[in-house]
Amino acid sequence: MTPLALAATLTTSVTGLAAYSALDAAGVGTAPAAPFRDIGLALGVGGLAGGLLGARLQHRVGEGALLTLLGTVATATALTHLLRG
Repeated sequence: MTPLALAATLTTSVTGLAAYSALDAAGVGTAPAAPFRDIGLALGVGGLAGGLLGARLQHRVGEGALLTLLGTVATATALTHLLRG
């Protein structure tokens, strides 16, 4: 990802966080409208770590292996959510 794309993503995320926090403070919409900051932070850190790890691995591991790994993780996550109900 280019620095410009990362900056645009960060700007969009911060704007969304501010907007939903303001809506929650004003009592607009279904309560609670404010985002869960701990979940957002965990997802952000995980996305950053995954992006960095993927960028480092792409030169050492073939595309097929990376796609298989991504598909396995996505499938395991989906199955976990389905089984939990």
